[in-house]
Amino acid sequence: MRRSLSVVSWNLMGLDDRGVDERTEAACASLLLSDPPDVVLLQEVVPRSLHAHVLPHFAAAGFTVAPSRPPPEASYFCAIAVRGMRPLRAWRSPFPGSEMGRALLGLEVDWEGVVLRLCTAHLESLREGARERARQVAAVVEALGAHDGPTLFGGDTNLRDDEPVALGEVVDAFVAAGAPAGERATWWPLGGRGPRIRFDRLWLGGSGRWSVDAWRVGPDRRVRGLRWSDHLPVRAQLGWSGAVGGPRPGGW
Repeated sequence: MRRSLSVVSWNLMGLDDRGVDERTEAACASLLLSDPPDVVLLQEVVPRSLHAHVLPHFAAAGFTVAPSRPPPEASYFCAIAVRGMRPLRAWRSPFPGSEMGRALLGLEVDWEGVVLRLCTAHLESLREGARERARQVAAVVEALGAHDGPTLFGGDTNLRDDEPVALGEVVDAFVAAGAPAGERATWWPLGGRGPRIRFDRLWLGGSGRWSVDAWRVGPDRRVRGLRWSDHLPVRAQLGWSGAVGGPRPGGW
């Protein structure tokens, strides 16, 4: 049986206080008012944005959001929102070598009788974080490979084009989509000057077979003269085929 899944991953730039309420409100409206996806993976969420915008708007649109409250001692964090799927287990695993408090967030859901593992993270920033980023990539790949069913990671990886990435059997959705040149860059400086880089990535793993039916980056818009974020949302329409083993009992 083939299943379809629409996914968005987006770094909301919550660490920039300028117009954060207006920008987050516009981002939520963009995601939810017209053809909302099944899964939304968010990075750089701050407590203010979570409580005032993300939780109320996503709940009204029928989504379940993890976490439902800011993680202890985290000034910014990641979040996963799903609709049409029953959450089974949520977990957060800090990267032990991170100097920036980064962590891998996971949520397992009952996806039409299949246990789907969803993951997101904001990997170590800056050029000098390359070694730690490589360790974090390895941890993500391990988490995707440790689950019996289908797995998916989307997030701000901060990976530069010249940094080798060892994904093993995990599939880069952008590459699987044919690496469309016009849909490649996901980040550039707010001022518009400087390199355009594919920081934001979507990786597919686990059992069964994934297909990438559509891939799109953007749009890049402004509210009150400010870009929504220095990152663009990554949007994918996915297909998955595999054996159905049934979800594990219990809830979250």
